[in-house]
Amino acid sequence: MKKVVKAIAGFLIKIRLLVLVLFLGLSVASGFMLQDVKINYDLSKYLGSETETSQALEIIQEEFGESGTLEVMIANIKQDDAIDLKSQFEDLDYVLSVNFDEDDTNYYKDSNALYVILIDGNDYSENAQSVAAEVKNVVTDYNEVYYGGTTTEKSRLKEEIENQIPFILSIA
Repeated sequence: MKKVVKAIAGFLIKIRLLVLVLFLGLSVASGFMLQDVKINYDLSKYLGSETETSQALEIIQEEFGESGTLEVMIANIKQDDAIDLKSQFEDLDYVLSVNFDEDDTNYYKDSNALYVILIDGNDYSENAQSVAAEVKNVVTDYNEVYYGGTTTEKSRLKEEIENQIPFILSIA
């Protein structure tokens, strides 16, 4: 056994430059192909189709469709402007509904307006990302805007993962 190991080690030492060049070439090629790697951010996709959770999610999708939720809170906004913003949000593509009631203190209180936007498509979809970007464009005139909801949470998670991957790969 020792002779075999010595023979393999001796062979690798003789071709060490070839091994190094091959390793560097494959590393560079892997770096370029990294852009083509698709990441599954939806953890429910890892569930087996026979699990109760997966079956329940399938029934929910069949009955209600897929939707994401984006919450937008704007501070220091006049009530008339808040009402106008609701209609602007409703006019955006892929928006199913906008929950906002200027007479309800859950939605408008102390010049702060909360909108709950229901999006056609799950939180990971292009539709959800498109709506989130369009909402940000609509509210650019306001200084204090806060975002929440499942679409925002999933977007932040996705961004964090994408920012950490190069760091993890450099360590590896």
